[in-house]
Amino acid sequence: TTAFDKTFQRFTILQDELRRRGFAVDLIRHIAPDELAQVEPDYDCLLFCIERQFHRMLGPMELFGEDARNLWSACMYGREKTVAVGFGSPYLVPNYFETCPAAINAYSVTPDVQRAVAAALCGEIPMSGTSPVVFEDRTSIMNLNAFNKS
Repeated sequence: TTAFDKTFQRFTILQDELRRRGFAVDLIRHIAPDELAQVEPDYDCLLFCIERQFHRMLGPMELFGEDARNLWSACMYGREKTVAVGFGSPYLVPNYFETCPAAINAYSVTPDVQRAVAAALCGEIPMSGTSPVVFEDRTSIMNLNAFNKS
């Protein structure tokens, strides 16, 4: 999900890279939870791409509106086959996909990064490293479990 249509259209690079490797790939923007529940069984993998950049002059870093709603509910359907990829802020993936079994921080939506993500997903290059952000005390209001602490 991204705040800008132009950025969403740039994900065709990732789509093309995965198709070149033999995968059938659909780009869907703003998929509502009920829609996801209907189409999820048709897919082997659900790849959620999230983009927010620190250098953007307008708009919040956190997701809002239907973007937030959709991502908060994303792991309700097909959780075991979900991969979250943050193309920007390293805070996005842990804030919205805390229970996701696989996550990647890619930090940028540039063509080279998208190509590298496709290669890494296919095992062509190693994914090594750790997030530069440590979440030992998860108190973000975006974290749904923040209010359930004893």
